[in-house]
Amino acid sequence: DARLCGTMATAAPLPNLCGERVLVCEWLDGAKLLDVFRDSPPPPAPAILPDAQRRLFGSWTGLYAALHRAWSAQLFRDGEFHADPHPGNVVLLEDGRVGILDWGQTKRLPEDKIVAAARCVVAMAAGDVI
Repeated sequence: DARLCGTMATAAPLPNLCGERVLVCEWLDGAKLLDVFRDSPPPPAPAILPDAQRRLFGSWTGLYAALHRAWSAQLFRDGEFHADPHPGNVVLLEDGRVGILDWGQTKRLPEDKIVAAARCVVAMAAGDVI
C-alpha cells in the first residue's frame, strides 16, 4: 500500500546475533504505544497523540487507519502477518513513523483462509453479522 510508505518501520534483523531459534533486531527508539496510553489522562479524555504522529497522521484515527492498512496488507496481500499486535509491540518514533516490534510470532495463511477472512471483513462492513 503506497500510503504506508514513510509511515511504518520495522527493526532490521542483526544476522550476526540471530540463530535458528533467536531473532535479534536493531533498536527502534521511541515511546511504546502502551506507555503513551498509560501516561495519558484517564478515559473519557482522549490519549495524547505525540506531535510527530499528529503531523504525519493527523489524529489517532489516522494512525489507527495506517495500522489497519499495515495489517490488512500483510494478511490480504502477502498472506503472512505479525500475529502479536498489541500496544506494547507498537513504538511511536520521534520522526512520526510507527515502528512495529517483535516479529517472533508470525502466521502464514493458505489462500482459502485469506478469502474467508476477506469475506468476513466485507460482511462486517456491510453490517451483515450474526
